[in-house]
Formats: sequence, structure tokens, C-alpha cells
Amino acid sequence: MRQWMFIPSLVTPIGQSVRCLMAKDYYAEIHDSVKAVDSEEWNSLIHSEWDVAMSQPFVHLIEATLSDQARFWTIAIRDRQRRLAAAACLSLFETDVMQAAPQFLQSAVEWVRSFWPQFLKSKVLFCGLPLPPGELHLRIRESTDPQPVLQLLTQVMLTIARQEKAALLVFKEPDTEEMKVLAGLQTLGFINGEMEPLYQLPCAFKNFQEYQSALRSSYRHQVQANVKKFKASGLKAEHIVDPQEIHARFTAEVHQLYLNVWKKAKEKLECLPLSFFRDLPQVLPGLVSFTLISDGDKPVAFSLGIVEGEIYHNMYVGLDYSYTEKADLYFNLFYHELDAAFGYRKKQIWLGQTSGVFKSRLGAVADPRFFWVRSLNPFFQLIFKWFHPLIFPKLPPTKPNQVFKSTGASQFKT
Repeated sequence: MRQWMFIPSLVTPIGQSVRCLMAKDYYAEIHDSVKAVDSEEWNSLIHSEWDVAMSQPFVHLIEATLSDQARFWTIAIRDRQRRLAAAACLSLFETDVMQAAPQFLQSAVEWVRSFWPQFLKSKVLFCGLPLPPGELHLRIRESTDPQPVLQLLTQVMLTIARQEKAALLVFKEPDTEEMKVLAGLQTLGFINGEMEPLYQLPCAFKNFQEYQSALRSSYRHQVQANVKKFKASGLKAEHIVDPQEIHARFTAEVHQLYLNVWKKAKEKLECLPLSFFRDLPQVLPGLVSFTLISDGDKPVAFSLGIVEGEIYHNMYVGLDYSYTEKADLYFNLFYHELDAAFGYRKKQIWLGQTSGVFKSRLGAVADPRFFWVRSLNPFFQLIFKWFHPLIFPKLPPTKPNQVFKSTGASQFKT
């Protein structure tokens, strides 16, 4: 039988608390912040210098700006020679367990909440951070067997969850390849399900004009109609990359545009404060792209993206919905951002996990994302197991549109 025990701290980072949990071959350090782990050692584990999702400055920014909404931990898993074998970022949020369930189940839950307000609302401990979308915040060294790491990480998560009175453990947003690494979670009591896919534009163009030329006529005519409406509206679009200018131009008025979109979102977890958007370009200098649409001096829409290696991430958008019809604002915001993104000459543009119909019409392809969940309550764990297909239904497959001319988009790849 595997033995678990707390052991005294083997390292004592300045100004940070650390606890350790030991298994047979590995031990886990439980840190209150990612800054507690030596940066050189951390960077030797993550995928590359472009691994923004797990970069220490980026993770620390999330810790700092969302501290009033969540709690965060960094887990460093070491072998008996004290070498870093794996690292994970954990976050604790209070969330609505049923927010992604089918409408008929949500209606039933709302009826129960009329007399039991907290029904299926609980604290959830995630292996993962709320952003970037579509990223798993777990890195395991290639030479390391993932199963003992997952066993120890699960025990760490159970320990924290019990202390924090969390109801669920969730590994969030692995892709198809990462699901193979996480397959052993099934033997640890986890149940998997599908999330909204991440939409990827798997080709790159020199600019938006070249992209339009590659479209089939029906799609090209729709884009041209949207663009014509935007030009008639008198709105102007700017692309800003200078960190100091983004910091200055991302005002409270621009932040309100983000809040407009956040309030309409079906699934809500974090609500990013103004400080996150203003500090992000300083944390990732030269990697942040800000597209701003204005009516005179009044901001009416924005998009914010991150350049990560061979990928451009569309991260967040904000809109003044009163301009939606006047300027086809949502569509044109994406067109202007794509124009900037193509200029980076990356292999893929990631367009996020919502508005699948529109993004498919842009030529984006759905890349599946998944999750693993385990309840600490035996009764609810049985419900998850018995009613798995209802609570976590399979999503219908997203059929890609034949957007590009018969010669295909592959000729435009960089």
C-alpha cells in the first residue's frame, strides 16, 4: 500500500511558506506562489522560452491580479535526487457546477435553488489557471513516468481541497495529446468530459487582403460586405504593440468593454481587473498585441492577443454592443486583429473557444479540449459516474467549412 506523509520543508524560500508531501519515489513542494521556485530550474522544465502559459512572470501576474477572486498554489514535484520532475499551477474558485449542463438540467437546478440557493455551487480546485484559454498548466519532464506524478499531484490536490472545503478536483483544458498523458487519472477516480473546442486558423497569410483573396466567393462577398459597413461607419482601427502605449491606452473605459462581454458569457470563472490588462504588456514585453476600434476619441471595441512561439493567441475582446449593427463590429474587430496577427507570420492563430459558427466561417478548425473531474463527496461522485452522459454530454462534432478555394489553404502556410 502506498504511504503518504507530510515531511519537514527541504527548502525554505525567502518570504514564502512551503509544505511537502512525499510518496515512494517523489515528493511535492506546495508553494504559495510561483516565485518560490528557482527561475532557472523552472525554465528548464517548461516547454520553451515561449511557453507563456507557464512562464513565471505571467503566472505571478495572475496570482497578483486575481487574489481577491481565487487562491493559487504552485506544486513542484521532485525525485529523490531533488531534481524537478514536474510542476503544476493550482487555482481555487467558487463556481456553478452546472453552468455547462444542458438547458433542461439547468432549469431543474434553478428550481432547486429557489429553496436551496447553494445547490451545486461549490469551491473547485483546478489543476490549471483561468488563462490563456485552451492551455494545461502542468508540465512533466519527458524522462519522467507520468503515473506516479499524477498520483502524487492528486494526493496534493485532495489535501488542499479538504483544507479549503472544496467539492471538486478538475484538470482543465488538455488537448488530445495531453489527454494521453493524463489517461492514468481514470484509475484515480477522475471522470473526463469535453469542453468547447479551441478554434485554430491553421494557415498564415501576409495580410488580410491576401486572406480575402484565398476565400471562396460566397465567404469573400460576406467579408467584403462587413468591411464596407465598417468603412461607412466612420470608425477607425489601430494596432498597438508598444508596452507603454498599451498601458496608457487601456483605460477604464476600454475595460468596461471587456465587462460588457463578460456579463454576457454563458460560463464565468474569473473577472479580470483593469490592472491585469495594463500590466500584461510589461510582464510580456513585445509579445502583446492590442487592437483598438474607436469612434472619434471614444473606444468601442478592442481585442488583445499574445504571441507565443509559433502561435498567436486571441485572448480577450471587448465591445460596445450599441455599435453592433451599425458597423458589424464583432466581425470587423476580428478582421482587423487577423490583419495584425498575419503580420507575425506564425503557423497558427488561436481564436478562442466561443462563437464557433463565425470562427468556422473564417476558416478556423475546431481543436478539441477536455477536462477531468473528481468529486470529494461520494454521493456526487456516484451521480457523476451514473449520469455522466447527461451531466457531461459529448459535444456534437464541428464540421469545418470549405472556406478556401479548391487549391486549399495549405499553399499559404509559412
